[in-house]
Amino acid sequence: MANVLDPRIHRISGLEKKCRDALQFDSVFKKVSSKKGAYEEICALLDFIGDSESALLSIVSPDQRRSLNPYFLGYGLLQVMYSRQVAVKAVMKTLGLPIPEQLGEGALTTARHRVIGHPITNDKAAHVIVRNSMNEDGFEYWSYNTNETKRGNFVNYEALIEEHLNAMEVGMKSLYYHIAKFENQRRQQMRKTPLSQTLQGVSHLTQQIGAALVEEKYGKILKSNTEMLLTALDRFRAGLVKRFGEEHTAYEVDRVIEGVRMLQSLFPPKDTKDTNQYGIVSDGVETNIKHIISMAHDIDEQKKMIYPEQIIRGKHARRGRIFLPQELPLMALP
Repeated sequence: MANVLDPRIHRISGLEKKCRDALQFDSVFKKVSSKKGAYEEICALLDFIGDSESALLSIVSPDQRRSLNPYFLGYGLLQVMYSRQVAVKAVMKTLGLPIPEQLGEGALTTARHRVIGHPITNDKAAHVIVRNSMNEDGFEYWSYNTNETKRGNFVNYEALIEEHLNAMEVGMKSLYYHIAKFENQRRQQMRKTPLSQTLQGVSHLTQQIGAALVEEKYGKILKSNTEMLLTALDRFRAGLVKRFGEEHTAYEVDRVIEGVRMLQSLFPPKDTKDTNQYGIVSDGVETNIKHIISMAHDIDEQKKMIYPEQIIRGKHARRGRIFLPQELPLMALP
């Protein structure tokens, strides 16, 4: 049985990791954080799912369960599965998402409430485990109410694990679709306004600016060429801010803008020192413009994300790893 259930548990773990990766994007983080407590709840949920996975993997087969104390097994298994589902439902409620039917009141919830949660009063009855029925496959419990005693209530562990994994996969997919949607929407909007278009003609401009000291005709139009280049860089900068924020944009673009302004101040050169400085700055501007053009193309094609390295957000982040986002593994949205 372990060979059948292990991959399903890992699929849920995979969805947990996708949700965690999605939260690294500013579009997702800002949208989720707009609901009070939602970001913290999601982080706690993802940690809980990851940590409780090891507990489930240790008891998915009869051979694994056979070595455990039957009461510890029964109480522990029902509670951990129930708690995982409750955690998913709580996050979905905070986000205003509909609760999938599979996460509703099923056999797992009924058994947990009767045997662990409220064994004295649940469903207006008292519930008692039949001790000699407990084994690695499950147990029987009897329900006592005023008029009758109901025997033959059987808890089958494998059936409940199956039910739990179905519910968790549906819930985690729903959660992932919801938060990935924010980054999907941002990307779709960005594709409508490609960055490469803001840089059309800038290569030709930088070549003419570099040749301003060599050919008189380019010296005469230096002012207009540098103004056009600055306008193009401003448009590119605005588009980059929308995608990656102010800090990363400033690192990539502002030094180039300052270089162009420095060229304006150095022309016409007053002496040999100005002439040498102009040549050095001009070469640097041309090199950085080539980098910016390449970066704009990569972003438009979505071949890679141009994020700098960053630490995963917040105190709830998983193990404090250094994270370099590449591309959000988007799933087809319904």
